[in-house]
Amino acid sequence: MPAPVFIGDEISAAGYRLAGLEVHSPSDEELPALFRRVRESAELILLDVEYAHRLPQAEVRAAVRALHPRLLIVPDIRGQHRMRDMFQRVRGQLGVNL
Repeated sequence: MPAPVFIGDEISAAGYRLAGLEVHSPSDEELPALFRRVRESAELILLDVEYAHRLPQAEVRAAVRALHPRLLIVPDIRGQHRMRDMFQRVRGQLGVNL
């Protein structure tokens, strides 16, 4: 089984590398091709939210919905890019205002 893959900044990549993941910190030009290539071979992809913003959003949404490979968007280490708040999103879709 191939190792999980992390795509993101170099600082986070160092930690994920120590945990045994295959890591990539591509340039903006390299990112789309790398993302597509990794989707063909990986079982699990961890994508830094900053890098997710650099990809076409339709492509990221399709990858998140796909059953294989599993794609998880992870927070960026600097906290410069907000993650979507899943709790608020689900409440909004259900029409529940707490």
